[in-house]
Amino acid sequence: YLKLPRALREGFWSAARLLPESRSAKNVPGRLKRFFGGGRGDFSDAYDSWISYFGPEERARLYASARSGAAGSAPRLPGRLDSPDDIFAYELRNYLSDDLLCLADRVSMSNSLELRVPFLDVRLAGLLASAPLALKTRGFTLKALLKKIVAGRLPAEILSGPKRGFQVPLARWYWEELKGFVREVLNGGSIEKNGWLSPGYIAGMLKEHESGRRNLSDQIHSVIMFELWLASNRKLA
Repeated sequence: YLKLPRALREGFWSAARLLPESRSAKNVPGRLKRFFGGGRGDFSDAYDSWISYFGPEERARLYASARSGAAGSAPRLPGRLDSPDDIFAYELRNYLSDDLLCLADRVSMSNSLELRVPFLDVRLAGLLASAPLALKTRGFTLKALLKKIVAGRLPAEILSGPKRGFQVPLARWYWEELKGFVREVLNGGSIEKNGWLSPGYIAGMLKEHESGRRNLSDQIHSVIMFELWLASNRKLA
């Protein structure tokens, strides 16, 4: 996609911005917007955009004027990220250990379960990490090598079934059950008192989400966690 002319990619982005978003956990229109928005730059910028809740322009508006310098100093992802293999190595070192395995540990331990991750046996992980990503992925077929190995051992509906993540319905919660909680945490007075985020931007973000035009549950979740963290640390101080 990045090999297409820049003007054409900008055209796709302009068209994608008109799509109404879904409140489902998958939110396919929202994912398309993130893809086309990130696809306006180079490979590293596209990946950074895909994993970030706020783009550079949104970051600049997110912070209060007194903290606007923080938007400009937002760190870029470390190291060289010019190919899928670079991203695989980066996520293996960071996303896998600091996010996925951390959450799996917390959820299992809170339910008195001793969890094992067989695919992360050190010998198997070392072997597969040394194999090129092209061997493990075929076009849009994910886990191609794994599917080939277990073909005949698992039912066809399992092999050809869609990927299923462990997502929670944040969009619905923040629109229905937790709507009052969201408004309480992100009220203008509290945001202004904390002094980090822009009350006007946050109010606009909530209005856009509640209108149904966009699914901004991830962004809302991140600023809620940030504001609760600020309040908690102020009490400790």
